[in-house]
Amino acid sequence: TPGLFAEENEIQALAAIAAQYHGIYATHLRDEGNAVVKSLEEALSVARRVKIPVEISHLKWRGRVNWGNSQRLVGMIVKARRSGLNVRCDAYPYIASSTTLDVLIPKSAREGGNGKLRERLRDPSERQRILREILSQMKSEGWNDFSFARVANCDFAPEYNGLTITDIAASLDNKTESALKRSISQSSRVTTTTVRYGGLSHLRVPELTAATTTSQAAAICYLASRGSVQMIFENMSEADVANILLFPECMLGSDSNIRNGEGRPHPRGYGSAPRLLSVYAKERGLFSWEEAIRRMTSLPAETFGLAKRGRLQLGYWADVVVFDPSEIRDQSTYDRPFRAPDGIVYVLVNGQVALDHGQPGSFSAGQVIKRDSEILR
Repeated sequence: TPGLFAEENEIQALAAIAAQYHGIYATHLRDEGNAVVKSLEEALSVARRVKIPVEISHLKWRGRVNWGNSQRLVGMIVKARRSGLNVRCDAYPYIASSTTLDVLIPKSAREGGNGKLRERLRDPSERQRILREILSQMKSEGWNDFSFARVANCDFAPEYNGLTITDIAASLDNKTESALKRSISQSSRVTTTTVRYGGLSHLRVPELTAATTTSQAAAICYLASRGSVQMIFENMSEADVANILLFPECMLGSDSNIRNGEGRPHPRGYGSAPRLLSVYAKERGLFSWEEAIRRMTSLPAETFGLAKRGRLQLGYWADVVVFDPSEIRDQSTYDRPFRAPDGIVYVLVNGQVALDHGQPGSFSAGQVIKRDSEILR
């Protein structure tokens, strides 16, 4: 939101302007779940019509029901490249994604932004519809509950950081719905009652199983009604992640913001590069050291037109990482996401030492990097 509501003709018009200046169309697909094939087709179609290079940001196929199908996405990109379209992608080496809580809420409820969403949540009939659609979307992706969804950062309720939606629903149940739990547990018959979370009432619960998932959907509505929540979703298969990373035109991307130590964000911010080297190159042998390094250096520099970057070459800017192959390893976890990796000895930025055996050096060596449009012609 709000990019979700942009029509294809609007995207095409913007991409056409970028193409005039030898730019690139970098896209977050409209949908990364059940409709990802249609979304990828849209991106490729736009790029083909306006004759512009396209980069698919953090390619994935989320949802248990979709596991094992990643080769279809890779195959679409390979076919497009063979037809002459300049298309690449990036991915991060984790089975969990991270974005806002909004993706658990149906598109129709999000139109107009967060203000409109909260208005709808205050309306009993709209709230019922949203709850049903949250549960319908959950089931359509093959989930039995929301235990795959974990809070990364919740400004208005930091006590929820690190908890799953099922944890939060249980916490809310324990605080405000003990009567509901007793009434259900004491009866083997179908029971109907009302759940109230922070003023969200009239949530009908028909039976124990539905009460569990409906309570979780109600917890999602409760959180959405209070503010923005960053989430982590364990929603991909390891085989699919490896299959996408194996594609030769797939770059490494962390898809992470710069973090300041708040909350429990996705460990990809601190661990993506060392994890690609230690787990996927060294341990699993998915590709060589040289190939792993190409994915995070020369390939992205070439893709985005960054002149004199991405290679150890005379005349290039000296952006250099010196690491010990026997020691390189990511140490960031979902519980401790800010842990620095092992095995990195030096980092040089534009020829100046920025890190020396874990100790920071120059903070003034960075530059604004502008693309070279000639590279992208």
